[in-house]
Amino acid sequence: MEVRPVQLGLVCLLLLLAAQDAPAVSVPSPECQRQCGGVDIPYPFGIGDNCSLARGFDVNCLDVLQDGVYKPYLAGDIYEVLNISLIHGTLRMMNRVSTSCYNSSGLIENFQWDINAGSSPYRFSDVHNKFTVIGCNTLAYISDNRGTNYQSGCVSTCRNVSDLVDGSCSGQGCCQTAIPRALGYYKVGFDSRFNTSQIWSFSRCSYAVLMEAEALNFSTLYITTTKFNDTDMGRAPVVMDWAIRERKMSCEVAEETEMGSYACVSSNSECVDSSNGPGYLCNCTEGYEGNPYLPDGCHDVDECKYGPCPSGGVCHNTLGGYRCSCRVGLKFSEQSNSCGPNINLIIGLPLSSASVILFLVVVVAILTRWWQRIVQKKLRKKFFHKNKGILLEQLFSSTHNAGDGMKIFSLDDLEKATNNFDHTRVVGRGGHGTVYKGILTDQRVVAIKKSKLVESIEIEQFINEVAILSQINHRNVVKLHGCCLETEVPLLVYEFISNGTLYDLLHYKQNRILLPLPWEERPIKGCMYPPHE
Repeated sequence: MEVRPVQLGLVCLLLLLAAQDAPAVSVPSPECQRQCGGVDIPYPFGIGDNCSLARGFDVNCLDVLQDGVYKPYLAGDIYEVLNISLIHGTLRMMNRVSTSCYNSSGLIENFQWDINAGSSPYRFSDVHNKFTVIGCNTLAYISDNRGTNYQSGCVSTCRNVSDLVDGSCSGQGCCQTAIPRALGYYKVGFDSRFNTSQIWSFSRCSYAVLMEAEALNFSTLYITTTKFNDTDMGRAPVVMDWAIRERKMSCEVAEETEMGSYACVSSNSECVDSSNGPGYLCNCTEGYEGNPYLPDGCHDVDECKYGPCPSGGVCHNTLGGYRCSCRVGLKFSEQSNSCGPNINLIIGLPLSSASVILFLVVVVAILTRWWQRIVQKKLRKKFFHKNKGILLEQLFSSTHNAGDGMKIFSLDDLEKATNNFDHTRVVGRGGHGTVYKGILTDQRVVAIKKSKLVESIEIEQFINEVAILSQINHRNVVKLHGCCLETEVPLLVYEFISNGTLYDLLHYKQNRILLPLPWEERPIKGCMYPPHE
């Protein structure tokens, strides 16, 4: 098939707003329309006379398709506006797609678009846009011969549909390339020298457009059908960086000019140089939000509604910021965003305040100790009654043992005798408890047996044993001096025997070897063992 290219259209879309008038800053009327088709139109943009900062920011609200749906447009009714951002200085709009397609006669028809926004407030965003080419064996060019003299291209190849992958734009059926900064004009061209005779049967069209990179989700249907061009009526979204570009002034120059032309008129606003081409933008200062292009357009942000303070902290909104506080005795740390002990407050208290705190601490300590003593006293009394203390008192007082020194000791007496049951006073340990050496107030040395809480003690059995032991008086049997009933398990107080342990008495050394005593010798010595062992 003979292929003869036919150039049907080379359309130059000049942004009518390109001739940007010098802005004379004035307050727009409150009657100005601020929304169209669900899209907010913030000042310096405006719909209608005297509603925008300059002609370059004029927006038209039109029913282009005559279907009752109004939408915002730039440059008359050419570029549909999708979104305007004051903070980022961007405007999203629909851009025309250039096409190169086979017609029914086997000839190639080219519709190529170029846009000139060089004298307008707009530049093509080099951050968000990429030059995109879709097709098989397609080479398309993008150039700027009116400003930066930039020229680049992107080639897309494929032999058959099976080579293509949905979602992939890496050279097979689809390719993308970045653009330079400050691009205000671009022109599209297709290279007709590529041989497309083998692929025209399944890929009749090629496309090229400068568009928002994230808006593209490549589909193999873009190759085999005209879906890419038909989805948005031959358009694709593109992001424009806008700025106040009057006489290409920077912030430094603009701030020194007469107040009638400087656009950042709100208090609590600041000027920011444009990052894409000449000019500047206006932003509300930190802690403020709103429209910096309007008098008093920047208002305080209530940061507290976003919960910036730590849990348990209190947020206080201030002009241009906020502060966090913590409850009394704690201090807020900005570094860790947390509440911690306020050491500076404690150190820096006046002397009088320190005296009050010291007094309160002493009072609390005294009350705490008093309360602990009451609790201990009640607990000791409870154990005394539980261990049949009254019955034993009557038993001791009604027998001759009262004169022999049988006594019910208090826990304080035994704690004092053993230095509060100090571990250095331990003279023996067994399976049933620990024996401590104690010195009573009358200088008697005693052995105090403190039983373990292995199992509950039968109180009646204990009383019977104490009664029997109190009546035994033999020189070979350790004497029981008394007991203490103010603990959960009663303590027994014996005569202290210093002749060694039972183990020592039942063994002897021979050639440095410890041997057990013969059985015939054991009864004599065994009866002399101290009970605490």
